[in-house]
Amino acid sequence: MKNVATISNKISIFFVCFLLLFTSLQAQSTYTVQEKQQAKEKLLQRVKTYSKKDFKKFHSRLPKENPLQEVLSSYHKNLIVLQNTNEVAEIEQLPTSIRTPAETEEIQAVFIAWPMFAYDINGNQVSPISNNIGFRYLSDEEYAAVIQILRQFPFKEDSISASLHVEIVAYTPDVDGNSPYAPVWAQLAVAIQEEVPVWIRIHSGQDSVDIKNYCLQRNTPLTNYRFFMIPQGGNDFWARDFSPIGFYHGDQDSLAFVDFTYYPGRAIDDSLGNYLLPQLGYKLYQTSLMNEGGNFFTDGNNRIFTSSAIVESNAQNDGQIIALTPNTNPTYRFRNSMTSAQVRDTLRYLFGADSITIFQRLQHDGGTGHLDLYLRQLDEERFMTTDFPEVYNNPQFPDYKKIRSNVGTIRQMNGPYNRPFELPTMPLPTNDDGSFSTRGNQYTQDARNYINGLLVNNTLIFPTYSDMLSGNTVADAEAIEYYKRALPGCKIIPIDSRILSPSGGALHCVTMQIPAENPLRIEFAPARGTFPVTMQNYDITTRITNRSGIKDATFVWRKKGTLQWNDMKLSENSSSNFTSKLSLQQFVEGDEIEYYIHSESNNGKSMNKPMSAPKGYYTVKIGNITSVSENKSFDPIGKIAVYPNPIYSNATFEITTLQPITTIIEIVDQLGTIVGTVFKGEIGKGTNFLPIKTESLSSGMYYIRSISNDKKSIIPISVIR
Repeated sequence: MKNVATISNKISIFFVCFLLLFTSLQAQSTYTVQEKQQAKEKLLQRVKTYSKKDFKKFHSRLPKENPLQEVLSSYHKNLIVLQNTNEVAEIEQLPTSIRTPAETEEIQAVFIAWPMFAYDINGNQVSPISNNIGFRYLSDEEYAAVIQILRQFPFKEDSISASLHVEIVAYTPDVDGNSPYAPVWAQLAVAIQEEVPVWIRIHSGQDSVDIKNYCLQRNTPLTNYRFFMIPQGGNDFWARDFSPIGFYHGDQDSLAFVDFTYYPGRAIDDSLGNYLLPQLGYKLYQTSLMNEGGNFFTDGNNRIFTSSAIVESNAQNDGQIIALTPNTNPTYRFRNSMTSAQVRDTLRYLFGADSITIFQRLQHDGGTGHLDLYLRQLDEERFMTTDFPEVYNNPQFPDYKKIRSNVGTIRQMNGPYNRPFELPTMPLPTNDDGSFSTRGNQYTQDARNYINGLLVNNTLIFPTYSDMLSGNTVADAEAIEYYKRALPGCKIIPIDSRILSPSGGALHCVTMQIPAENPLRIEFAPARGTFPVTMQNYDITTRITNRSGIKDATFVWRKKGTLQWNDMKLSENSSSNFTSKLSLQQFVEGDEIEYYIHSESNNGKSMNKPMSAPKGYYTVKIGNITSVSENKSFDPIGKIAVYPNPIYSNATFEITTLQPITTIIEIVDQLGTIVGTVFKGEIGKGTNFLPIKTESLSSGMYYIRSISNDKKSIIPISVIR
């Protein structure tokens, strides 16, 4: 009993001191320049004593809980009764003809939020809540004492809550020599600026001086940058999640932005668009739909991908917690909850989407449920996903089956050119010692992946997990090679991201791409694989658009092993479609053609497809094929074939099945449009011969696409008239 009494007395004493301390801290609301400078010097002295653990506790992907989280039910009740305001759910009328570009399209800049320290007049670091107000960080002992007091004296909740809210005197960038974060941002900025300007959020003019000096001292000076002064500061550095998302609209491809509602507790970051976009002259449309950029993908062709985390968060009515003044309880803004159908409809409206795919969220990905932790786009027809080893297929890691299911959903979908999405895989990083954390509660504490990177035009910046002294350097080197094969011609830049992954994210999570002005868009379904040696011509079709019109479109090609590129002008026919034919009679079996598309607009913009050309390009071989075996894609199918190929009048589709199956076999052109149906229905076991009628087709290259048991295959054909 003596120990209990002693503890109780200590808690009571702590409580009294606690309130007196914060009352004295908040007695003054304005400070002199000298006082602020003294506070900054105190903070920087404290920062020099920080351990790596100290730095890490100030940054998390999810907002830190209010220290009163255990009694949040009554906390919310008080707020509802006393200070409830409702967010407006409506959004102003959006423009027409909206298209949201994919991350793989051209961008003009990348936005980052440099890590900052917010501090009070005594130089104590605080966790920002809203403009100029933050929570004081509590030690574990202080936190436990506050909770214990609340359990004993629940009527003191308002007093303690108010006393935790302190005034933020200023912010200063994290450029300390011992910081594990500053080097990552410096490397990011330097890598980005080689392609496009890096846009950096700061709080004051002095911040830009501090950041430039830090980079200069590292011998990596900033040379291609723009600082954006956001006086109200920020909550944290997860720019992907709180930055507005750009979209094009109208026949001029005008650029505007949509701003999701961000996590409750991150009100300052949530308001970024209101301060950033006016400096750029862009229109901002805001919505009460809650989501984060890490849980949002589009293929650039009006299709959106997200996870069920968006449905879960919008089923609640939680809004932003906003502290208006020190020593007072905050205002809690509520939103209107949404059903799953309302979420889908809102996404369609906001982004001009025709299709919304909502995957199962993961349980053990670091806590967010975001797609960008295991899935990324390589181009409009290819996704890359993390390949979790079979050892993860165990009851303690339920996400293994969820990932397989989500990826399976993509495999059943067609891309923008009506061809199945390709899904190359990337190995999962190991722990530093080469082991895997195969239990969900282990993996979520450091959810490493190679997927969470950023494509900056012709440069890929991606997370690795080693340096010269530690980590699995062999696995990281293999990941670099994977990306070189997947993105030929692109510059691959790895950055050690071990400081970020335990917080639930990596490099994609702390960056946001800004779509290009005046986009020159090339839509092109490249021929890959093999042309039949008997094929006469490769029929090239591409759609190219720009607000000013197209001055020139060229098919650029060479035979592998030669240095000289050959230009072949493409002719415009209608609807911005450009076509030509490449004679294949000049090639022999075994030759390989390397090629890309080049275009220039009337207003001087130029673009290649792929963007990395001429360093990167498409390839297709000349070979002796008239049939394709598809055992890997069609379990019940032994063989499929098309003959003759090329087709001069009609042809035959031969399919051998091991059991009766339901199938649909279609003819599609190079832009993915279905131009004919060969067969639709059930075919019996054994060999079946199905006629292919091509009388209505003009000369050119097409594809026979067969879909059976949710499996797909494509055979290129050439029609000659």
